[in-house]
Amino acid sequence: MSEYYTILGKSVKCPQYNKNIVLSAKYRFTQNPENEYEVRFAYATCPIIENSKLDKDNQRKEYKYLDCFNPDCKLLKDFPELFDSRNHL
Repeated sequence: MSEYYTILGKSVKCPQYNKNIVLSAKYRFTQNPENEYEVRFAYATCPIIENSKLDKDNQRKEYKYLDCFNPDCKLLKDFPELFDSRNHL
């Protein structure tokens, strides 16, 4: 059986750099027969962390010299565990 996902964005202020960024949260559809729009949180990431994984030549200029010193950032966990994907965060 195939699994389906959706990605949701959430604007926050990075506490480390005092910079506005958009976190991306990946949600998996639960295949609940009573609510086909129900999704469960899988994980979230931020552009600073993702950018640091890229080769220096491919990094986005605005994040090039930023390194996350807190990969367990509370903001990455501050998403609803389960919700209806028709509703916005």
